[in-house]
Amino acid sequence: MNNSHFFIIFLSLLSLGANSAIRELETTRLQSTAGAGVASVLVNEASFLNPASIVFVPTSAFYYQQGSSRLNNESEQRSGEFSDGSNEVYLLSDSSGQLKGTFSYQRQAENQYKRLRFTSSLAANYGKRSSLGLLYRYTTDEDIRANDEKKYHQVVLGFMHIFSEELSIGATLVDPFLSNKEDARATVGMQYNLISNLVFVLDYGVNFNDDPNKNSVTKGALQINFFKDLFLRGGRFHDNITGLAGNAWGISWIGPRLAFEYAVKTSEVTQEKSDYLYEDEKIVESSLSVAVIF
Repeated sequence: MNNSHFFIIFLSLLSLGANSAIRELETTRLQSTAGAGVASVLVNEASFLNPASIVFVPTSAFYYQQGSSRLNNESEQRSGEFSDGSNEVYLLSDSSGQLKGTFSYQRQAENQYKRLRFTSSLAANYGKRSSLGLLYRYTTDEDIRANDEKKYHQVVLGFMHIFSEELSIGATLVDPFLSNKEDARATVGMQYNLISNLVFVLDYGVNFNDDPNKNSVTKGALQINFFKDLFLRGGRFHDNITGLAGNAWGISWIGPRLAFEYAVKTSEVTQEKSDYLYEDEKIVESSLSVAVIF
C-alpha cells in the first residue's frame, strides 16, 4: 500500500470522527435548568442524567416529550442549509418497589445528524440517605450527508446523597469504558434550598478523556415554587467542550396524576471554534412534555 492510500484512509478516519457529533438530548425539565440537576431528586431524568435520582420518589409514570430546534442568524460561511431539528421521547418509570428503574425510547434529528437511543436504568438505596444507579444506553448515530452510521453501547454510573431537606449532592460518570470517547464525562453537583420555595442547582463536569483542565462544563439554575404545584425555572450553562454557552427557562405544573412542562433553551458560540455553530449564530430549542402518574 503506497503513501497516497494511507493518506486517503487517514482522512476518512478523521471524517468519521467529526461527523459523529450530535448534541445530547435533555428532558423538558433539564432543558429549563440548562441541563443542571445531577443532585436533584428526579424520576424521568434517571434515563438521561443521574440514574440514582429516582430512588427517593415512590411513584410510577408514563412520560412523553416532543421538541424542536431552529437556527437563528445563519452565517454566510455556512456552505449548506441548516435544517431544523426535532426530538421525541417515550419513557416508562417505576420506583414503587425495592429496585427502581426506567426504560426509554429517544429519537433525535438536527441538521445532518440523526440519533436513535434506547435506555434502561436501575437504582437502589445505599443506606437511608444514599443511592446508587446504573444507566445502560444503546445508541445509533447517523450522519446523513456522509452516509455514515455508528452503533455503540454505554453505561452511566450515578450516586446521590441527601444530607438534609435543604441540601443534596450527586455525581455521575458517563461512558467510563470510552465506547464513544467524546461523551466521556465526570460530573458533580449540588442542590440547595435557599428558602422554602427557592432552590439553587449547580453542576460541574469535565471530559476525563481529553485534558480536563480545558474541557469543562458548568451549569446553574434557580427554581421558584408557586401555589404548591407550579414551578418556574431559569438556568445558564457554559460548555468549553462544545464551545457553546447559553440560557434557558421553563415552567411546570405537577398535579396528583398529570404533569405538564414547557421549556426554551438558547445556545451560542463562546469560542472561535465550535463543532456546531459559527460566530453570532444561535440555536433555539423548545420542548413540551406530559407525564401520567400512576
